[in-house]
Amino acid sequence: MFNTKSSLALLLSLSVTALSGNTVLAQNADSAQVGGLEEVIVTARKREESLQQVPLSVTALSATDIANRGLNTVDDLAALTPGLVFGKAFGRTSERPVMRGMGSILAAANATAESGVAYFIDGVYYPGDIQDLDISDVQRIEVIRGPQSALYGRNTYAGAINFITQTPGDELNARSSANFDADEVRLNSTLSGRISESLAASLTARYYKFDGSDSWVNQLTGKKVGFEKTNSISATFNFTPTDNIELRVRLQHNDDNDGSRPLFFQSGAFNNCYPGTRSVGSYLNTTTANTNQWFCGEVKANKIFLNDGPVTITPVALIPGIPANFPTGALLPATGAGLYDTRVATPFSGVARKLDLASFKFTYDIAGSGYVLTIDGGKRKDRRRTGADSDHSQANVIGNPVNGVQPIASFNSADLDVFNDWNTEVKIASPQTDRFRWQMGAYHFEWERKAFQIDFLSLNGQDRPKAIYDIRNDSFFASIGYDFTDRIEGTFEWRKARELKTELDYGATATTTSTGITNNQGGPQFLIYNSRLRGNGKFLSATPRVTFNYKVNPDLILFAVYAKGFKPGGLNGVSAISFGVPEYEFFKEETSVNYEVGIKSTWMDRRLRLNASIFNIKLEDIQLTSPVLLPPSASGVVNTVSSLATNQGAGRARGIEIEAKFAATDNLILGINYSLADTMYTKGCDDMQWTLTSGGGILRLINGLPDQTRNLNGLGDCSIAGKEFPLAAKHKISTTADYKQPVMGGDYNLYVNGTLSYESKKFVQVHGGAYFGEALLLGTRFGIEKDNWSVGVYGRNLLNEDSAAGVTRWLHTYLSPNYGQALDPGLPSTAIAAYGSPRAFFGALRQDRQIGIEASYKF
Repeated sequence: MFNTKSSLALLLSLSVTALSGNTVLAQNADSAQVGGLEEVIVTARKREESLQQVPLSVTALSATDIANRGLNTVDDLAALTPGLVFGKAFGRTSERPVMRGMGSILAAANATAESGVAYFIDGVYYPGDIQDLDISDVQRIEVIRGPQSALYGRNTYAGAINFITQTPGDELNARSSANFDADEVRLNSTLSGRISESLAASLTARYYKFDGSDSWVNQLTGKKVGFEKTNSISATFNFTPTDNIELRVRLQHNDDNDGSRPLFFQSGAFNNCYPGTRSVGSYLNTTTANTNQWFCGEVKANKIFLNDGPVTITPVALIPGIPANFPTGALLPATGAGLYDTRVATPFSGVARKLDLASFKFTYDIAGSGYVLTIDGGKRKDRRRTGADSDHSQANVIGNPVNGVQPIASFNSADLDVFNDWNTEVKIASPQTDRFRWQMGAYHFEWERKAFQIDFLSLNGQDRPKAIYDIRNDSFFASIGYDFTDRIEGTFEWRKARELKTELDYGATATTTSTGITNNQGGPQFLIYNSRLRGNGKFLSATPRVTFNYKVNPDLILFAVYAKGFKPGGLNGVSAISFGVPEYEFFKEETSVNYEVGIKSTWMDRRLRLNASIFNIKLEDIQLTSPVLLPPSASGVVNTVSSLATNQGAGRARGIEIEAKFAATDNLILGINYSLADTMYTKGCDDMQWTLTSGGGILRLINGLPDQTRNLNGLGDCSIAGKEFPLAAKHKISTTADYKQPVMGGDYNLYVNGTLSYESKKFVQVHGGAYFGEALLLGTRFGIEKDNWSVGVYGRNLLNEDSAAGVTRWLHTYLSPNYGQALDPGLPSTAIAAYGSPRAFFGALRQDRQIGIEASYKF
């Protein structure tokens, strides 16, 4: 049920719809005006088709839509797309898109775990973070919901997002745009035209700078955080030597420089449910008696405390429940500075990236026969530095100098990742207008990530990696379609894939099987794990999709889809070996069986477009975490618990998605989207769930059942059955209104654009209880335009929504008997009760209200 804020969303939606609007959609390369609404051409099935004739759930935004909505990021895209949830939880990195309630709680936590939603640029797989993509260079965005493995390939378990960039035209033209507000500047310019009879080209440059929102002030340094900056340039070449041959090449370079991310910490001293031993109040030296282990309710935005620079504001504000004289000697060698050291915690804080991307697409209509050969692919090199005060709080424990230089503070991170990947696809297709049509092809993908440690001795990364990860995927795919009658069409698609993931880990200490040489920087020296030698990490999959559609009349089709989806498996690697559980060395693919029925329709002389679908998804082998007891030889402490990724869950997701657009008049177009994603685990045993419900007991399974000697309060239950999927919004709704009116005798046009979106709360983890709040976002644009220029005003987040953009389950990292911290007397034995670092939360702040001016010019 909607609450008060939900009702306000609907009321404001109707108000915006009644009072504002946006430019009537113009004709462009991928759309044509048909009746009152444009006909949008998409490539969701790897061939050009009308959006209204594709028997799949697809949201397509044209270049005009992108401009009218002021769309800049994937976050903006998600607000307009039913079923898609995206939160900027880690700045412009470690993205975790969620489609139809399905995402990955492990993504960004396990290096080999993936989200299950894939990005594509011009149909070419892009396996990286995409928030820095220049949207001004995009002609169309297609969001395709449901498994797309059959035609698109790997990691499209829940859906695919395809960004189609602008193609150079015949006429010489240039366009520039600028956006300015108090904190942000965006400048874009494109020059495009024909160089010769057979070659057209375009060049696009972009400058973006964001100084951080006014409320993002670090309470330790007095400085704002959240700074972002991008310089990018791209070039596209379109070569057509004959009527039957086309070669398109695109090159892109991005240089990103982002400061500390706007992350806040909520202390476990505020926990309010599930009393037990794994709590801040269980420790002798804390200043709280609160023994609750979890937080139930909304994790709200809070002030920022990051040790990303020297502390200048004193006295330092204390972490609730943690006194100034909290002991740290057992945690790290004593330095006398204590828990609230005022020095810089990490040698690098933020995100810095240099990205180079090249892609191509070659098409050949063989001798003009209609049989088309297509070869496409891409290559990416991404050198990315990331760093953070990873306890996200005032805690700052710094050990003794290493080689005369201060080390990184405990529980902080600074890393250099170097990514190299390339992929290519070869496909041949029969004439797609034939009654019987087919396409078939082969695909190859290679990906490598080298992870290096950054410290105060090596600010640009150590000279040897601490880990190397590789992926290789080879697959074959085919599709056949047949028109049984003029009204009934059937399509069968299928992909067979073989994937190999490998992991190499390096350590500072030799083992009996390790090899290596001395590293003078004190970092990784020895190869301690090599999955290639162990023969693990091989995954085979077959992904079919069957589609039927019935054309009731030219403006109404009904469709039904059956599809099977696979989320890639991964490796726990050296952790499983060191924990003594080699059977958990890798985790399998997560699978889903998807059923969907839908309708595509246009009404009222094509002035109303209404599309809707209903889906039901059954998930097996859900990738979750399982508890593992570390042996004493590995941890030095008996009954220390850690978690590894396993396939021990099952669940279901079902819902509806509705998209409607209405040309109310020649000048006014209204739109509304709604989606329901009702998710639930049907099976799963989680170690933290047992700890929460049992009063702090350590989960140990005997013959598959929890050991009841560790059920401290008699209420212990490790099952997460009945819980909703984390990171998923149950309800989403967005409304748009687009209006254009000639003024001043018809020489100019007034344009007004309004967008209002609502997203319901999202749970942080599988336990439920803690969530980040619903979000109601209002944006608008209005101004004056003429044939080749426009000037106006824009507003984003005009209601100043302040719910957290993302929240993650976290820890009081310095609190644990493993680090010599004393427990309150009279508590249960550490042999049966959990006293690991108490649970807390960190979250990302949402960008404040923005009001600015915009202008564009073209010739």
